[in-house]
Amino acid sequence: MRFSRGWEDGVLHSVLHSVGTFVLIGLSFSSLLFFSSLFLSFFLFFFFFFKKKKKKGKGKIKYSLHHRSFFSSIPKTDLNWLHRPKSINHRRHVGVSAILTKPQGFIITKLSR
Repeated sequence: MRFSRGWEDGVLHSVLHSVGTFVLIGLSFSSLLFFSSLFLSFFLFFFFFFKKKKKKGKGKIKYSLHHRSFFSSIPKTDLNWLHRPKSINHRRHVGVSAILTKPQGFIITKLSR
């Protein structure tokens, strides 16, 4: 005589289905976390590896000159004062633009130190 085990098979099937669904969700979430952390670590490595190193000590301060008319019309006597750092001591922060105006209309932007 055979007993009907239909309801037990149905319960077992639904339990296995829900457990499998949770396992798949967990695997996909863990793989997503793994690949995102891997990508972030590679990005941080390349960002810090290729970052320019700051030179210690006082170096020359580079400027970009823009004249209101033409660059060739700037007299050399006015270019000499660029090498005197007394005029830009109030703007010593890196990345801060120092816009200084002369009577001729120069605009000097601080690029790097």
